Amino acid sequence: MPSSTHTTQRTADISTPDPATAPIRPAVVDADPTVRDPDTSATTTSRAVAPRVTLPNQRLADGHLGESYLVWRCLNCGETGSLTAFPARCPDCRSGRESLAYWLED
Repeated sequence: MPSSTHTTQRTADISTPDPATAPIRPAVVDADPTVRDPDTSATTTSRAVAPRVTLPNQRLADGHLGESYLVWRCLNCGETGSLTAFPARCPDCRSGRESLAYWLED
């Protein structure tokens, strides 16, 4: 009998924590929560061109209308230029890329 009492006493000392009272680990938090996508407008999104994009000058020919050239044009000052390198800003009025658009020129 003494050995069974000793065994019972040992199992009574070992206890597992109750799941309701066990400490809970906090959820993983983002390292930098202030980072977010830049604000864009409908105009910016529709005319956005990735940086370092080069487009060859395209010549569009139609028998009835003559020839047209695809160029870029500043919507603020009207400056136009070749599409061999789409500029990051207008060289004349220094407007951003959002003010530049593709344009067909005769």
